[in-house]
Amino acid sequence: MRKLDILYLTDNNYATFAGVSITSLFMNNKHIDKITVYLIDDQISKENKERFQQLAQDFNQEIVFLDLTEGIRILEQMGIPKYRNSYTTYLKLFAFNLLPDNVKRIFFIDSDTIVVDDISEMIDLDMGNCIIGAVRDGITHPYKVALGYPENDSWFNMGVMLVDVEKWKKDNSQQKIIEQLKKRKGYVAVDQDLLNITQHGNIMTLHPKYNATPHHYVYKEKDFRKAFPQGGFYTDMEIMEEAQKHPVIRHFERFVGESAWNANSAHPFASLFDEYLVKSLWKDYEKVPANLTGVLKIENILYRILPHKVFLYIYARAFKRYLLNTNKKLESITNIASIS
Repeated sequence: MRKLDILYLTDNNYATFAGVSITSLFMNNKHIDKITVYLIDDQISKENKERFQQLAQDFNQEIVFLDLTEGIRILEQMGIPKYRNSYTTYLKLFAFNLLPDNVKRIFFIDSDTIVVDDISEMIDLDMGNCIIGAVRDGITHPYKVALGYPENDSWFNMGVMLVDVEKWKKDNSQQKIIEQLKKRKGYVAVDQDLLNITQHGNIMTLHPKYNATPHHYVYKEKDFRKAFPQGGFYTDMEIMEEAQKHPVIRHFERFVGESAWNANSAHPFASLFDEYLVKSLWKDYEKVPANLTGVLKIENILYRILPHKVFLYIYARAFKRYLLNTNKKLESITNIASIS
C-alpha cells in the first residue's frame, strides 16, 4: 500500500484556505492509496471541523486534528512575542514530537497553497542524513547575512517541507528551537528563520516545482536574479523555468499586498484559487478586497501601472531595506548568535 502522511496548520481564519488546499491535494493524488492529513488545530470552529471530516470521507482519506495547546503554553511561558497577533505560525515547530511513532516522515504543506500534481515522490525520496527537505528561497539574502548565516549557504522556504520525523526526534530538534528562542525572540519569518538556523547543514534541496511562488512566475528569471543577487540559490535557471511550467505545488505567498483569495486581486494565482474554491466544501466563501494601506497600497498601485521589469527593480530595493530595518528593530530585543 502506498501511504503518505501530510501536515497542515491552520486557525479558523485560514480554515477555508486550508480546506481548498487539502481538496486539491486529494483531487490530484487519488493514485496514493492512503493519505493521512494531520491538521494542527488552532481554535478551528466546530463547523469547519465537520467540513474537514466530510472532505476526508468524500475522498476515502483521513484527517486527524492535533492539539498544540502545550506548544502555546511553552511560548507564553518564554515570553515569545506573537507573530501577526497569533502563535499559529510557531505551532508546526512543536507538532513533530506529537506525531505517533508509526509516522516516520511527513510532508508539511502551508495552507496558502494549491497542490496541482503528483506528490508521491515524497513517499520514498532519499533524504540521506538530512532531517528536512525544502526549496531554496530567493529573496531573503540580506536578512540571512544579517542573522549571521553564511552568505553562500542556501536559505530555504519552509512553507513546504519534507521532514524525517524519526531523525527530528532523535536530534532533539524541538529543544534546539527552544534554545534558539532563548537567544533571540524576534524574527521576520518566525518558523522559516528558526528552522534554517537550527537545522543548518541538515537540509536537503527539493526541486522548486514543489514550492512554486509568484515572483518566479511573474518575472523573467534573469530579471529576478539581477534584482535579487545572492549566494546559495539555484544556479541553473532552467530548473526554475521548469518549476513554473510544470509545478507540483503553487504557493500563494502574499503578492503586492494581496492574497489569491482577495476580491479583485492582482495575485497571479487568483484564478487558480477560484478554480479549486468552487470544487471545495468552502465554495460559499465570500471574497473581500485586501485592506491595503501605506506602503502596501503604493506597492500595489505601482505594480498595476508599471512594466514588471521596472517594478521588480523598485520592489527589490524596498524589500531589502524593509528586511534590514526590521532586523535592526528585532536586534534591540535580543542578540544574534552567528551560525558556524
